[in-house]
Amino acid sequence: MRVVTVFFILSLLVACSQQEVQTNNIHSIEEQVVFPEMVELEFGEIDLELLQPISVSKGWELETTVSLGELSHLVIYRAEDETAHGVLQYKDNQFALFEHAHGHLEEVTMINQSYSDDLNDVIIVSSIVIGNTGYYVVFDRKLEQWYSFPSWLMPTAVDLDDDGNVEIIQTIAHHNDFLDVSIIKWTNGEFQAANIKRVFYDYLNLDTTINRLSVDYRLENSEMMVTIQLIGEEMAKKTYRLEKNNLFLVGEEDEL
Repeated sequence: MRVVTVFFILSLLVACSQQEVQTNNIHSIEEQVVFPEMVELEFGEIDLELLQPISVSKGWELETTVSLGELSHLVIYRAEDETAHGVLQYKDNQFALFEHAHGHLEEVTMINQSYSDDLNDVIIVSSIVIGNTGYYVVFDRKLEQWYSFPSWLMPTAVDLDDDGNVEIIQTIAHHNDFLDVSIIKWTNGEFQAANIKRVFYDYLNLDTTINRLSVDYRLENSEMMVTIQLIGEEMAKKTYRLEKNNLFLVGEEDEL
């Protein structure tokens, strides 16, 4: 009986020691986080998917029709297996926008922002969310072709750098409710995107299996203020101001 008691006490001490080591490791990682004075956003090209012509099957039932302005309509059909088929109607043509199992239309945001140069004349018509998947609908006026690329929730269109082209800010809440923000812009005849959370993970050299970041933003007129917070550490929360493609750390006096 005495041997069992001693073994139990030793096991308890070892477990407490291991827990203390884990806690100290997490704390030491959080204490080492030093937010940079400036962060350069990394924009990468967005691949546009050309929408293909489609014929509506006899077994599909019309579920809803949504106007996408003067150019087109979105028609959603429901198949016998409950798959939702999103069809874009343009003049007398029909194009396949999405196919989503059991999904329902969640959000349609009209954007209607034009982007053009010597070679291009395109317009982001709208953002459509069905189930947990989003799509931007893009029309090329010169080629009369329709495209799409992935979207997040709640897109906001604003000219952030006063270049005459409107950027799109979009937000997403992941399954763990940690917010993320990305920016879409038009540069050199193409759409590009930068994910703010991904950039800060690299700058802060964080372990994504231990540390979690939450990113949020607010607009002050046309100025974008970004808040970065290390979850679980109240002191690890900083605000940055976007200028061109860079985020600059804001001091407490600047925030007032």
